[in-house]
Amino acid sequence: MTFMAARRLDISRWLLAGCLVLGGQDAPATKPAADPMPHVRVDVENKVVDIDAKVVLREGEWLELLACARGSREHESILVIDAVPRHIHLGLVMIGAEPGAPLMWREKDDEIEIRPAFGPRIGVSIITEEDGRRVETPADQWVINQETKKLLPDNVWLFSGAGFVEYEGKQIYRGDVGGTIISLVNFGDDVLARPTRTTNNDDNAVWRPNTEKIPPVDTDVVIRLKLLPPPAADPAASQPAEDSGGAGGSD
Repeated sequence: MTFMAARRLDISRWLLAGCLVLGGQDAPATKPAADPMPHVRVDVENKVVDIDAKVVLREGEWLELLACARGSREHESILVIDAVPRHIHLGLVMIGAEPGAPLMWREKDDEIEIRPAFGPRIGVSIITEEDGRRVETPADQWVINQETKKLLPDNVWLFSGAGFVEYEGKQIYRGDVGGTIISLVNFGDDVLARPTRTTNNDDNAVWRPNTEKIPPVDTDVVIRLKLLPPPAADPAASQPAEDSGGAGGSD
């Protein structure tokens, strides 16, 4: 096992123990709660993670996320999630996905250097109740390019993992702070990122909700994440596929 793989395993154990919390408070040393990951269900055998979500936006001309954490970016996201972002990260690790890293950029010699987001490919679909039956719809059907009038190219994201920062001597999961769970453009702390160099500062408001396909606001849905095999031509699944602009900074 490499050092980085061992480090990620340690981080996953911390996530499961509930030690990565905001405000510097450790989880109590007692038996685990009956539901240690509320709103998240993991099917290890089928490599699937299901997340409870709610429609929060279905109209408008500005969209930068498919799903965000509550109290974060609901004004630019179709779905809001009450699950803790680090639990979603852990669920993906449990089905065999090893996180990569979000897009990073820096200024060097008056130019912008970009390292695109990378990580294993995750298929995203949305499960709704229609006439008493469950209907599973690929996530790309809910997002449209308002310039080309075409749907999002596919429903494949990269498990970049939001990354970690140290705060008051503790490792904090960045996704718990920013709430960027399933993004359409790169924020730099995305749990799941699109394979694109486009950021929240240079996307030109290209995406909007495909309103006719989205149920009413406050409708309960389930987001299904499924681990996909790597493409034959790109085992690292790290090459950007839908660039539409340059690079910028993060919030």
